[in-house]
Amino acid sequence: MIEKVIHQAEQLEIAALKLKRPALNIAAEDQVLLEEVSEMLKPFQEATTTLSGAKYPTASLIVPTVIVICRAGGKIEVKCEPGSKMNDYLLSQISTRLSSFENDLHFPHVNIP
Repeated sequence: MIEKVIHQAEQLEIAALKLKRPALNIAAEDQVLLEEVSEMLKPFQEATTTLSGAKYPTASLIVPTVIVICRAGGKIEVKCEPGSKMNDYLLSQISTRLSSFENDLHFPHVNIP
């Protein structure tokens, strides 16, 4: 959804210029924040899509998906302070809620880069 907002904002800016109307004037910081939030939430979007499959069994994908989310959380480059605060919050929640799955001794064979 955030990606659609970013794309539509760009399209609306172009349309406003072509129609010689006032621009939307989305602040550069807001644009950066939207892009960063979109990047932060991408692993969750991919996990939701993967685990929502109706044509294949998804229970066996839960633990590997959680591991991917845990490992992806710290790899996002953040440029603005609100984005940094959100990234820190997401990382703390990932650590609190999902790290027990990653370290579970019942799944030593799971090896995801």
